Amino acid sequence: MKKTLLSILALTSSTAFLAQCNEVFISEFLDGWSNNRALEIYNPTDNPIDLSAYSIKRYSNGSTSASADYTLTLSGTVQPKDVYVFVKDSTAGDVVWDSLYVKADAYLGPDYNINRTFFWNGNDAVVLFKGSAPIDAVGTPGEDPEVLNNATGSSDPKFGWPIGANIAWTKDHTLVRKSSVTSGSLTTLPAPAGDGTSFVPATEWDSLPANTFDQLGFHNCNCNPASINENTEANFNLFPNPTNADGATVIGKNNIASVKVFSLIGNEIYSEKVGGSNVYRLLTNSWDKGVYLISVQFENGSIGTKKLSVK
Repeated sequence: MKKTLLSILALTSSTAFLAQCNEVFISEFLDGWSNNRALEIYNPTDNPIDLSAYSIKRYSNGSTSASADYTLTLSGTVQPKDVYVFVKDSTAGDVVWDSLYVKADAYLGPDYNINRTFFWNGNDAVVLFKGSAPIDAVGTPGEDPEVLNNATGSSDPKFGWPIGANIAWTKDHTLVRKSSVTSGSLTTLPAPAGDGTSFVPATEWDSLPANTFDQLGFHNCNCNPASINENTEANFNLFPNPTNADGATVIGKNNIASVKVFSLIGNEIYSEKVGGSNVYRLLTNSWDKGVYLISVQFENGSIGTKKLSVK
């Protein structure tokens, strides 16, 4: 394990521990086939955050530094309890699949000859910075899983982290942050920013098969105060979920009295009385992308609440 001091990651120990739900972090990391690459940033706070103060750096094949062409400044504004999705740009000919391309809020890094940040593989560390301070990471800078897995006799030494196990987690996979994670992790960064331990994806991430795109555009997190009110066994069905501009349908086991829609910070954004039917159509064409809480009150007095993701 390398514990090289990276000057670009130098940070006082007092800032190495972030307040929970107080700063953006990486909620999804996609290393897919061909040029399919995406990075999702989640805002756990109650305020919009301008991402122009943030950047990502790629540490290729165990490198302890990231030059200018391995660094990208982000852009856009991520809303409270919402995400912002960056997808590798296809305009220079390195095409991503259409099903991924449509998930983007912004496109980055189209030309390998100009900038190489978004051309990562599963054995490259990617670090999120705020100004000059690292705040989150996927992988361990200074550590090359290909080399380490060769040393441990892996039958497929290029698959990336975790080290020394014949299971794929990062290479050709989609990593989704667990809902229990409420802040970025600096544990994989060399001291003083972190403790330099090897990246162990299973601790904070779920690893999904290659080219899994349906989790992009929303994130479930314990930072969402309203999420504890979701009743996943509520007596109604809600489909399709996730949905898009075509809307979603509520079908209850009993007649519906009213339907209310809340943002994940608890603001009521829509309400309508129904009555006399157990079916209700939600029109989502004017809604922003994100996750909403659909609260249904029935004529028998019961209330159920479910999440709806709008892409």
